[in-house]
Amino acid sequence: MDKLKLTNEEIGTELASIRRELDIQKEIATLRAEVMLQLSYFKWIGWSVAACAAILGFFGFKAWNDLTTSAQAHYEKQLNEMQDRYSNLSRGFSLVDSGRTRESIPYLIPLYESNRYDEPVLRSLFYALIDINDCDEGLRRLKEVRQDEQRFKRLRDSQIYNQAGNILRDCSVDESDLEEARSMFELSLKRTNADDIERRFPLYSLFTYYFIKHDLKASERYLREAANIQADYLGAEPPLEEPWVKKLILKNDPIVQELKPLWARVAKNKKTNSPP
Repeated sequence: MDKLKLTNEEIGTELASIRRELDIQKEIATLRAEVMLQLSYFKWIGWSVAACAAILGFFGFKAWNDLTTSAQAHYEKQLNEMQDRYSNLSRGFSLVDSGRTRESIPYLIPLYESNRYDEPVLRSLFYALIDINDCDEGLRRLKEVRQDEQRFKRLRDSQIYNQAGNILRDCSVDESDLEEARSMFELSLKRTNADDIERRFPLYSLFTYYFIKHDLKASERYLREAANIQADYLGAEPPLEEPWVKKLILKNDPIVQELKPLWARVAKNKKTNSPP
């Protein structure tokens, strides 16, 4: 029992250390879930010890030793898996947050494969794949999570749907992909409140959709709404390096010529209306 108590203290220290390192809300829920899982292991081990004590007189010392050894091996295996998971979480999220998205993917993929619907992991993985413009992997992973469409639509993180739409928009091969991207952007917007700062992301994405569709009026309206949420959201120049713009340029789409004037109008209006 002393050995079990010592292990409990070590796990508590490990969890506290990781929580301080991540220091982000999205991982707190995951850590709590892992703690509850670990507590269930302790209860199981406690029950196993009690059961072994009850049958010790009947089976003898060898049976007792075999049972406790098996339980300890199972426990250590689970503990090692937890430690690997926390290591991947810590490294994957830290690399994404620091902009090293390509390096984060080898840590995020095992987490994703163990649970496709872990929202912080899925959000980070989608973001990383979009950031490096990996269309093949992005479309493949999006197709996987949408195999269970009902479960996919129950996810609460608005950014997962916005990023799903970005994947479809940037990697689209036909008109249906672009329309599906719009539905993802709208679903993302519905998942946000009016005072949610992350609302600017699906608003911006809807700006890109309507611009691609040559609807400048709707496009400008969504861009203004996005800019009104965060004062410094728009830079001085339009995003000419973003994949959706590059696709328009490659197609020689004349709508590209409207991007700079539209961007300038919204940016100027924002500057005029900004507080001193």
